[in-house]
Amino acid sequence: MTLYVGDVSSHQGDNIDGIVADNNAVIVKVTEGNYYVNPNWQTQAQKVLNAGKKLGLYHFINAGVDNNTQAQYFLDTIGGYANQAGVALMLDFENMSNRTQYPTLTGNEPKAIADYIDAKTGKTTWLYIGYADIQSGYTWNDMKDRPLWVADYPSNDGSPYSQELQEWEDSHHFNVLKYWSTVTMWQYDSVPYDRSVFYGDEGTWDKLAGGTGSDSQPSDNQATFRSEPATSAIDKFISVANKFILAGSFVIDTCELQNDIYQVKSEELCADPFDWSHNGIPTKLLDDLDDMDGRSFEDGHRVAFKKNNQRGTIDKYDRSANAVGIDFLDGNGIIWFDADKFWNHE
Repeated sequence: MTLYVGDVSSHQGDNIDGIVADNNAVIVKVTEGNYYVNPNWQTQAQKVLNAGKKLGLYHFINAGVDNNTQAQYFLDTIGGYANQAGVALMLDFENMSNRTQYPTLTGNEPKAIADYIDAKTGKTTWLYIGYADIQSGYTWNDMKDRPLWVADYPSNDGSPYSQELQEWEDSHHFNVLKYWSTVTMWQYDSVPYDRSVFYGDEGTWDKLAGGTGSDSQPSDNQATFRSEPATSAIDKFISVANKFILAGSFVIDTCELQNDIYQVKSEELCADPFDWSHNGIPTKLLDDLDDMDGRSFEDGHRVAFKKNNQRGTIDKYDRSANAVGIDFLDGNGIIWFDADKFWNHE
């Protein structure tokens, strides 16, 4: 599945109703450097949310302006949106023709600004960049694990997105794309406004956008060289750079002392067949939501992973068992979970 995405700036003013209606998501320019704020951004963003559409907010990077200053300027401007679940935060990296107003970017700006934003919000900042700036002149090893929104216009004549257009891009440019193995979003045309496709569904958007309180379930693939959706949970994890978020609670079926540590079994997550050595979840990774003080971990109690264990990266996959393995770095090695249960859980 793909989402249709429009992006707007002050150029569109407050009258973006048509763009909102025609798209599943809209991305709004908010700031530039440390001196400019889109005067329409708040109205634009609210119209997107009021329509029940997905929202992205972006900062236009300037060279010669302190990176942390730019990042904080963006965060100060967007306020509570910075931590809002499902609101994607993005950086726009592009060199402009007016070198007097826009000095040439060094390529070091995105990582520094993105790292600052991530540290403040707990999200992962996306990068917008033109195809030419990926292929030549810059090195992007320090950004290649971030969601990529690439601009590349095969025709730029206002034509609608089509499978034929996607196949041309796949076979001419995405197949030789440097650094990134996955394209999250493709801006394929700028007529009559900037238009993109996002390779995934609303759940995938929310997963990549992050934010406090997100409870949507991502369920689609973002493989660079294919436009067909993923069908397995393992492929879905791969499509979001092997990232996982599991902030919701689950019920203890049983808690036992096994292998010299207390562990819990939960049918909501565990693989089948179950084995304490490979599938038990150590209680030290969990909070007992029904007994926060005593931490008794009694059968039937609701528990959740401690905050620092709620997000991370899948370490191993076992397709034959449809399982995902995660090392929580607690000294007990890999814990294997049922891939479908883990993917679909809050």
